Amino acid sequence: MPIHHTVRQGEYLAKICRQHGFPDWQKVWDNADNADLKSKRKSPNVLYPGDVVVIPDAESGEESGATEQRHTFKAKGRTLKLVLFLKDYHDQPIKDMAGSRRHSTPMPPVEELSGIRARLNNLGYDAGEKDESVQLQAAIEEFQCDNDQTVDGVCGPNTQGKLRLSLSSIRRSAVTGPSAESGMRSICDR
Repeated sequence: MPIHHTVRQGEYLAKICRQHGFPDWQKVWDNADNADLKSKRKSPNVLYPGDVVVIPDAESGEESGATEQRHTFKAKGRTLKLVLFLKDYHDQPIKDMAGSRRHSTPMPPVEELSGIRARLNNLGYDAGEKDESVQLQAAIEEFQCDNDQTVDGVCGPNTQGKLRLSLSSIRRSAVTGPSAESGMRSICDR
């Protein structure tokens, strides 16, 4: 019976496959039950929280060999290669990073709730975790207020456009004076 695995933050297909006993992620990715996910995500290395990967039943296999002899078997699998290009606060490539160990997980699309929540949390707005809709709405409202948008708590196209901007280009104009020193933002009048 196939297993339906719901992706959590930081997971990728090869890791999920290893957890379920599949050394080759390609067989899972190419499985017909994952066709919708494959067309939506395009890359097995870019999955988002909430995506569902169907893990098919494991295939059994047999190998014959003479008894009373030693045999060597080698499992087939693919090697993953990770290449990172790190950028600084000003969107410039960071050079001379030899020996550093940093990693980044791609952010879900801003059109999805997980992408909205991740961006708001990264910008310092407390959008909460999964299934905290009141907290998410409050964070959207604060973001809209700080970015001179209509404050309605709905993350429509204009708000999504602002969220797409990098941290270096967001101007938090509502942070001024003593409240900025204490890390507090002003609250919009509603």
